[in-house]
Amino acid sequence: MARRIVPGRRRRLGFTLPELLVVIALLVVVLSIAVPAFSGMLSSGERSLAENTLRVAMLVAKDEAALGDGDVAVFFLDEPTPDASLDLADRDPPGLKIVVARYVASFEDAAGDFNPYFGGAIRTTTRDVFVGIPTSPPVKLPGDWWVAGLAPPGSMDADWYDDRAYAGAVDAGDLRDVVSQRNWVLPMAGLYDVSRQGNDNLNGPNVAPIDPLETPRASFMIRFESGTGRLVNGGNDAILVDVRPSITGRGGPNIVAPLNAVPPSVLFQNRIDLVTDVAAFVEGFLGANDFNLDGQPDSIDDAFKQAVLGNYSNDTVLARPVSRISLFRMRDLARGLFTRGVNEQTRTIFRPDAYPANGGSVGAFAPRAALDSRFDNDETVGGLWPEPSQQNPSDGNVRVSINAWMEGNTVPQATTSRNLPLDGSLPPDFILAQSGAFQPLRTQPRDVWLAKIFQVQAQTGELVEVER
Repeated sequence: MARRIVPGRRRRLGFTLPELLVVIALLVVVLSIAVPAFSGMLSSGERSLAENTLRVAMLVAKDEAALGDGDVAVFFLDEPTPDASLDLADRDPPGLKIVVARYVASFEDAAGDFNPYFGGAIRTTTRDVFVGIPTSPPVKLPGDWWVAGLAPPGSMDADWYDDRAYAGAVDAGDLRDVVSQRNWVLPMAGLYDVSRQGNDNLNGPNVAPIDPLETPRASFMIRFESGTGRLVNGGNDAILVDVRPSITGRGGPNIVAPLNAVPPSVLFQNRIDLVTDVAAFVEGFLGANDFNLDGQPDSIDDAFKQAVLGNYSNDTVLARPVSRISLFRMRDLARGLFTRGVNEQTRTIFRPDAYPANGGSVGAFAPRAALDSRFDNDETVGGLWPEPSQQNPSDGNVRVSINAWMEGNTVPQATTSRNLPLDGSLPPDFILAQSGAFQPLRTQPRDVWLAKIFQVQAQTGELVEVER
């Protein structure tokens, strides 16, 4: 049958407005379901990649230790130091670097009170030097995934994690509290002044160092015994060689003591930033004993070793062993600590610039980073925390809150109004709201385990998740 065509009527093309609105509404519904699911899939993928990277590093270190060529340890470093001379877009992205390193040698390092201007070390302690294994290059965790270590009671002192973030450089009473407790510590090895040889100023021997007792760079490690691959708890402190990316402060007219006590030729021969085989350099350097060429070993030679390879040096990181670690996202921790977010440059709760030393006025700066709080006389002058009364680093509140968050108390809470258990549990009837007032539990969010905690098995070196 022939198709009948009605004159004056044309075939309709496209959609009407109601049809378009229906399609758009359907797309919105689909996207509202798909986007969170996709984001969750990406986050889950990053978590899995971070955990697998962590496990592989442990296995590599254990296998290297089993070869019997010396103890091997896994170190955790915040990396890199932001380069202020570069635009943000040109800088390497901050993140957590995992380094597998082998024990090379031991030496007597200054303990706590090393002062390169006024007599060097008053007391010393034996420390083990580790160097990265060339066949196991460092790796970074994806995104903003980080690792914290659980420092057991008695492990923190005037050397290790003496930063004011842990109340160590503020008040003797606070330091006693820190030492008597277990504390979750974050790597603090990448935010320092790369232009300085150590934690002092460059104004010459007539000016006292700003804060000679503070460790420039600190972190933690998981150490495995040579030959057996078993976990090592305790023992000597470790010094990881991690050469600072700068030639400044290594020679020239502004060189400081004790580096200026040796001839320029000797100083040049012992520049660690110029060597290719760091392990061989460390062995030879620590075996030498007459750097000032006076024909006999003396305190100047010891001070020179301590300035180049000791805890004082910015070419090294002081670390102590832990057996329990936590895997987490930095943005989750920042949210749980009442912050506005993370620092734009470091992508952490720390800021890259120096801070007033010993609570001094602005302008008296110590050459290392600190929490991005920027409190001055109990008044906030910028930074991540909106109110000094909520999280004031000077009285250790941030330290306590980090401990609570890692253990599962992830609901933001002030720490001064009520002591909450640090085991992930909540009081049966109430929790603390951000305003400081206690509200019925049914009206407040419950804790969610956002950090994944692992225990390192002593015999196998395997990471085992702690069930909670």
